[in-house]
Amino acid sequence: MHFFTITALAVTQLAAHTSADEFSTFIDAKSNYGTWDGWGTSLAWWARRFGDRDDIADIFFTTNDVPWQAWVYWQVLDGKGWGLIEADNEEGTLGPANQKYFMVAQFSRHIREGMQILDGGADNIIAAYDEGESKLVIVAVNWWVPQYFNFDLSSFSQPSTHGASVTRWRTRIGEGDRYVKAAEDTFMNGSKFWSYFESVF
Repeated sequence: MHFFTITALAVTQLAAHTSADEFSTFIDAKSNYGTWDGWGTSLAWWARRFGDRDDIADIFFTTNDVPWQAWVYWQVLDGKGWGLIEADNEEGTLGPANQKYFMVAQFSRHIREGMQILDGGADNIIAAYDEGESKLVIVAVNWWVPQYFNFDLSSFSQPSTHGASVTRWRTRIGEGDRYVKAAEDTFMNGSKFWSYFESVF
């Protein structure tokens, strides 16, 4: 039996360091290895960090391209902008929360254990559904100029109630808004709603 096959059969869980471009080559569903689905087995995928400091592109990449079971941030306390909270681990000192702490909050405070990750329809959108609560969570990022995003929920058997308010929070990359609750100005229009997104930068 080939070494690669033997190794694959012995692995029960995969953890991915997602900061390098090589990661996409290794686990992309279009690659030869197909590692993302556990070589044809039911392995658990754990994505464990994003490495480009205040950029959340890796979270969107990992979520949309890899069917992971958990996303774990391994540098909660670290210096030079790497940690969610600024810290000097050698000196044992803590500083303020970095901007990425509030960016991660867009995911961790709303996408909870047991929710089903759905196809958001675009690389910059992550959707999760809580069947028990009949609650849909959408996390989206606008890499471009300020614009409206259109969200069509018509694929759901009961999309929502016409006129229902859509609660929103916003966070900027680098500096600026930190998990700010947006004005209550977004409402369902039939099975759709439009939400205004400033550039994340």
